[in-house]
Amino acid sequence: MLKVLNDMAEFFKRCRSPNRLKQLAMLFLLCLAFVVCSPETASTTPDNYMTLTPTGLTNKLGNPLYQLSLYGNGQLIAAYMTVAGRAHTQNYNRHQAGTEAPLPDGKYRVAREPVPGTIPEAGDRFLPIQPLFRTRRSALGIHYDPSFEKPNGEDGTSGCIALTNRADLDQVLNYVRTYRPQYLEVNIQ
Repeated sequence: MLKVLNDMAEFFKRCRSPNRLKQLAMLFLLCLAFVVCSPETASTTPDNYMTLTPTGLTNKLGNPLYQLSLYGNGQLIAAYMTVAGRAHTQNYNRHQAGTEAPLPDGKYRVAREPVPGTIPEAGDRFLPIQPLFRTRRSALGIHYDPSFEKPNGEDGTSGCIALTNRADLDQVLNYVRTYRPQYLEVNIQ
């Protein structure tokens, strides 16, 4: 962006027109339009956020499905099916560490970039989320579930939000990079 602005300024310096003030005003308006329309500006609006809500559905192994909805500029951009916790941990204490219950309801700060996954059941990438409220839960995030609907005892998560496949995770991570959501609101209990 800086190179474009420098090139435009250089062009106007070379012009010997009596309308220099008009040219400078046009340069200012072009710069303003460029900033307002750039993807980076999207990060400053509170209308970029994510929500996690129940669907009332379960996968073929009985694990409840939740909908992760992505909003940009106040408009729904996309929605994905996810799991959180495991089928048998849905009613465990959501604020207690180690229960493998789904994450607690509330608002979370969303990291700007994923980190490498450190355990096979979290996949190869992990997007950390940080509770903006008191809880004894930590190390929560968004990833995909390599064991989704596999009868290996690993279907679901230890409390994180997991997409059902790697392609959906790629799309969610692209959304996060582009829109920089201000928060994730979880309302699943």
